[in-house]
Amino acid sequence: MPITKCHVENNSYIKTGMSPEEYCQIWVPVLYNTLPEQRGYKARCIEELAKVTGFTEQSIKNWGADFKGHPDYVKVMLKQANIINEFRQLFKKHFVDGT
Repeated sequence: MPITKCHVENNSYIKTGMSPEEYCQIWVPVLYNTLPEQRGYKARCIEELAKVTGFTEQSIKNWGADFKGHPDYVKVMLKQANIINEFRQLFKKHFVDGT
């Protein structure tokens, strides 16, 4: 398959990545019904990051309180997970919920 402008633009979009904080701010409230200011948010964030990256929860805790110690490629993984979650939400909205 030839590479098109769309492929290049999408690849660039994904390569910009998404920080663990950004990912958690978007998806922990949606997936776990827990807001950043609520008790348990950080634990749910770590749980979700472990789920989508394949790292252990302890490894993610070792990144530090603000997750700044994460490997660079994690940002790309989180951007990909974000896109997948967006598609899941759209599918759910249009095909499961019947709206």
